[in-house]
Amino acid sequence: MQQCLPYPEKLPEPAKFQYLSLLNGISYQRYWLAWCDQAIK
Repeated sequence: MQQCLPYPEKLPEPAKFQYLSLLNGISYQRYWLAWCDQAIK
């Protein structure tokens, strides 16, 4: 993600909220996958 938007702090406010929402969704999915991985071990 940082490769696509190296300077997210320079985004206009609506785009910054979209960016942060996308990061939040990615973090949630990574957490869920890690939990599933632990559950099947």
